[in-house]
Amino acid sequence: MKNRRDLCAANEAGFLKFEGLTNVIKTGCQLTPAYKSKYCYNHATRITHSHCDSAQLCSEEVVQLITSKKQTRNGIYYQVALLEDDEKMVWMPASELPQSIVDEFEASETGNLSKELLSHVINPSPANEPPRKAKKYDTVIENEQRDEVSTLKCNTEKDKGRFRHRTAGILAGLRPCGVIVLLSELFTSESKSQVYAHLHEFLRKHPTVSNNLEFICYDDGCHLRKYAQNSTRKHLTETTKCLAGINIVVDKMHMSGHVDEWCKANCDPNKFSQLNKVDTEICEQCFSWLSRYAYMTRRMNQSTFLFFLLYMCDLHNEREVKKLKNSHYM
Repeated sequence: MKNRRDLCAANEAGFLKFEGLTNVIKTGCQLTPAYKSKYCYNHATRITHSHCDSAQLCSEEVVQLITSKKQTRNGIYYQVALLEDDEKMVWMPASELPQSIVDEFEASETGNLSKELLSHVINPSPANEPPRKAKKYDTVIENEQRDEVSTLKCNTEKDKGRFRHRTAGILAGLRPCGVIVLLSELFTSESKSQVYAHLHEFLRKHPTVSNNLEFICYDDGCHLRKYAQNSTRKHLTETTKCLAGINIVVDKMHMSGHVDEWCKANCDPNKFSQLNKVDTEICEQCFSWLSRYAYMTRRMNQSTFLFFLLYMCDLHNEREVKKLKNSHYM
């Protein structure tokens, strides 16, 4: 079990922007829900003070038109047009729409909404959110350029998973000796765009590491390597050039699940003599230890969650350094 924590249900209210990279990653609100609520204190307050008839509504979108409905196993869904993007039609469950809007659609042959009702579904946007004209970012970096990633036959890509009301786990970077040097939260999914962005941020802040880094072992190394070597992306910054030149390979334990010929030729750790005696599964061993605290961290708020994990990792690093010193490796 991964170390995750509960998130506010405001899926449209949070973004991550990394210095040097041109993309924005949509995360949703990164805060923890308030007691007996699906929303954090800030969003729960906005919903309470809004004119919406349904407390379930927590979207930054503005419904312009309900066009049709359908019955699914999960209940009734309505197809709606959004006020700020006439070309975008989305299906939303009835629980996320104000009851007055649903009632008007049911009573109307066309489903057109009045201006009075339109004003009832407007939610204030957080101050740190990019302008809504940048709505194209909602599909995250993955849709920016497909590179050659989609041509790989390895069914190991993690972008498909979606955790709406819980974080997607943590990203940890370790040296072969077991010392943890990178720890970051992942939102929505363990997408290659987020993994790449966190690696870029770490190497940007630690240029001496990037100058000496020769290999990165990652369970989905083939997709990450293709992503890093994109002809446009690799020229954005000095760090992106560095990442494009690093040998990103798959760890030995997961290599059996990679079937693409390009992956076998370029990402097989067994083909690099420098990795013969390297424990490429060191991250899996770390997660096995860290997952013992998964039930403890699940209900923690953001600050406590990060502090707890950082503190535990610091204690872990002290133990590993002590072992290295006792073994005369340091």
